[in-house]
Amino acid sequence: MVDVSAVPAPIVAYTRNWQQTQWLICANFADTLITVDLPKRASELIISNYQDYPEQLGRVVLRPYEAFILALS
Repeated sequence: MVDVSAVPAPIVAYTRNWQQTQWLICANFADTLITVDLPKRASELIISNYQDYPEQLGRVVLRPYEAFILALS
């Protein structure tokens, strides 16, 4: 189980499980940079609205309106 309950208010982060895979959905709805603590797990990027995304999870700085979906290992 991944705990994403402590993210700041303008961030929406949650997980879903489907067919042996856990998915992390994360979105910054603010127009500013926001630092958020995400679980430190290996992941595969599924989709993102920026060309790049954080190399590692853990303490991550999300850019304005950044959103992504990751498949967690």
